[in-house]
Amino acid sequence: MADVVREKEYIPQSSSSDSGGPLGLLIGVIIVVVLIILFFNYLLPVLQKSSAPQINVPGQIDVNVNK
Repeated sequence: MADVVREKEYIPQSSSSDSGGPLGLLIGVIIVVVLIILFFNYLLPVLQKSSAPQINVPGQIDVNVNK
């Protein structure tokens, strides 16, 4: 890999001129859509089922110690 300097401007030369173009973007969008679908199908129902436990507190407590 040779680096080219033109009139005090540094231009690095890359080994590949094609970075994949829109194909990488398309694959990334497909992966994000699949992850969103998996989240809504599997993780969201599990999170909805795990709610706080029900605790019954009586309205009146007898604290009379003289029996």
